[in-house]
Amino acid sequence: MKSRLTAAAMTALLSVLGTGVALAESPLEKSVRQDGRDVSKDARHDAKEVDKGAAHAADEADRTDTHLDKERHREDKKIDKEYKKTL
Repeated sequence: MKSRLTAAAMTALLSVLGTGVALAESPLEKSVRQDGRDVSKDARHDAKEVDKGAAHAADEADRTDTHLDKERHREDKKIDKEYKKTL
């Protein structure tokens, strides 16, 4: 049992020491990672722009609704005024 544990520990130690050299990044790997970050940043920016556009469209719709409500109210007042004149 102890020899199995020792063998597993040695294997783990050798694999950690062996991967230390393998973890060094090549210029190509750095470039690929930077490109990935740039794409991610652009995607976040585009999402924010879409959200701004949606918020602007919602604001415009609210303004249009308010404007139409005011026009309807004015028209209703005119009709009421004309109706009162006829009585």
